[in-house]
Amino acid sequence: MRTLKISLLVFILSITISAQEGWFWQNPLTPEENYRSTHFLNENVGYIVGDSGIIIRTIDGGDNWVIDLNSTTEILNSTFFIDNLTGWVCGNNGTIFTTSSGGLYWEELNSNTNEILNSVYFVDSENGWVVGNHGIILNTTDGGSSWIIQSSGISEPLKSIYFLDNNNGWTAGGFGKVLKTTNGGETWTQLPHVSFYLIFSIKFVSITEGFICGTGGRIDRTTDGGNTWTTCVLGLTDYFLSIDIKDNYGWAVGSEGIVVRTTDSGLTWQQKNSQTQNSLNSIDALDANHAWAIGDNGTIINTTNGGDTWIQKSHYRNLIRSAYFFNNELGWVSGDNGAVLHTTNGGLNWKPQESNSNDFLNIIYFVDEMNGFIGGGNGKLKRTTDGGETWTEMSINNNNIIMDIFFVNENTGWFVGDSSLIAKTTDGGNTWNIHEPFTDKGIFSINMIDENEGWCTGTGLLLKTTDGGENWKFQNLPGNDTRQVLFFNSNLGYLSSFLNRFYITHNSGVTWDTVDVSPNYWDFFATSFTFKDSLTGWIAGGPGKIYKTTDGGLNWNQQVNINEGFFDIFFIDKNNGWAVGGEGTILHTTNGGVTFIAEEPNSTQPNSFLLSQNYPNPFNPSTKIEFRIVVFGFVSLKVYDILGREITTLVNEEKPAGEYEIEFNATNLPSGIYFYQIRAGNYTETKKMVLIR
Repeated sequence: MRTLKISLLVFILSITISAQEGWFWQNPLTPEENYRSTHFLNENVGYIVGDSGIIIRTIDGGDNWVIDLNSTTEILNSTFFIDNLTGWVCGNNGTIFTTSSGGLYWEELNSNTNEILNSVYFVDSENGWVVGNHGIILNTTDGGSSWIIQSSGISEPLKSIYFLDNNNGWTAGGFGKVLKTTNGGETWTQLPHVSFYLIFSIKFVSITEGFICGTGGRIDRTTDGGNTWTTCVLGLTDYFLSIDIKDNYGWAVGSEGIVVRTTDSGLTWQQKNSQTQNSLNSIDALDANHAWAIGDNGTIINTTNGGDTWIQKSHYRNLIRSAYFFNNELGWVSGDNGAVLHTTNGGLNWKPQESNSNDFLNIIYFVDEMNGFIGGGNGKLKRTTDGGETWTEMSINNNNIIMDIFFVNENTGWFVGDSSLIAKTTDGGNTWNIHEPFTDKGIFSINMIDENEGWCTGTGLLLKTTDGGENWKFQNLPGNDTRQVLFFNSNLGYLSSFLNRFYITHNSGVTWDTVDVSPNYWDFFATSFTFKDSLTGWIAGGPGKIYKTTDGGLNWNQQVNINEGFFDIFFIDKNNGWAVGGEGTILHTTNGGVTFIAEEPNSTQPNSFLLSQNYPNPFNPSTKIEFRIVVFGFVSLKVYDILGREITTLVNEEKPAGEYEIEFNATNLPSGIYFYQIRAGNYTETKKMVLIR
């Protein structure tokens, strides 16, 4: 029985955040699973499968990845595509899925077996084979609708299968077994024994020339169709897991990140530095220069120069501590191990920048598009004058951890840190004057409303200055664990504490009102907050929560709840913001984090209002959307992508009661799932549509 599984495009499996909350993932976009197989169709389009039923794909060369949910948690061992739309995956417990929509939809196929299936290969859209444990070989001639068992004559596991055409194929596996067919698998002939314990991968480039690799760090070559084999590589690693040969060049990968390459049809092999120690389980070569390798712990690497350098394509996963955006497009984040990431498109893509530091970077701050600062462990302060391309360490004679940086203009700024560290510059950061310490307590945050008046807070202290930091006076402290301070003017200010408490003053800090962010005192640990006006603000922290207020902090509504804790939250305006934290987490919102997509219609909507399903659906490139309204009023009909970003507005005007039909043309949009939403008075409804190229 065939069961249709619709794959929702999601970016992290182990979270409770969705498009409904108005926040979406920008990093990391790939789960830290063990990846087992990859197939790339060109430099941009590729697929990867692995543990926990994971299927991910890219259409832009690995800059962004989409996770396809297919309703299985079985390990997926192999994937194969014949074009951009049509592909198959196989895995444990007899699992086989197919897609004809490039991964938008996955259909589960009935394999009639519970065996572990290790490898899948198709020669066209109808004819394919799957092999697995206990010598099982399955064959289909109808694209997977039905499968028949072909007799292998062995009971050892088969790990890999490859066909040159409809008739000639090979499979290999346990105890050096290699089988060959010349009639599409109607009969399989066992070739002379090869002295492998386990062969993991087999590949032929012609009817006579082929390669196998496996245990013992061994690669063998045949020039007579598999009757005899010659060892080319031995002992470089414990085992080679995957080999790919095209014409006279080829690659093999295996344990401990081993990568070897040949340019003379396998006669000689050169080891390449993959820059990873993780096991590499699969490689797919596009040409002599371009190849993709994947492996354990979410490893995805790519080379464009024949393996001389490999680029990590699975995104940054260390702790991110700080974010700063100059506008909606231009931004930076900093974190552990000296990490600085830079984006020029609002966070869709992040590029590492070399900070020449291994310290944790608590704070990143930019004065303008070119001039910025990073600070953190070991009291190091670094400056850039070219947008982060290069960073220069400042000579400040400081060993205390730097916690925060703040500028009121291009010349005047401060940084603060451990042991009451306060330093000031009046020449744009060229020189710094460190204030004489007056306590051993750490300062976490500084906020100035002009060149003279400001506050800083930390462990059991709140300080105020009215002379630009020459002198600081202790103020009334509402709690002992205050973490951040922000003032809008001389009177209105806010304080956050580590344990759930939020404080508001209307008299310059003389007295404070106390608010609990979460109803449960121990349920939230605040690390960062921001306000864009006196009423609208957000607060983030652990464990993985974001709250929003629209009444100046008196009441807070939860927007996000994920596994990883947040360390910083930053908003450009009331709509565009970013939150960063553990495991490389970067979340982004373009609507202030509010709900805007509902899977079900509003239960209070008038029954006679109607938003119809678009037709055709799926569509390419245009589709029609019909709707009905029953009273005169303002009508909005908008289209959003899977990330919740507004794509276009189809209707945005007052309309009389009646039925309407609108055409949506997606000529310039990529394949994917889109949402269209109507708003008319109190009536709101959203539906999905699928664009397939």
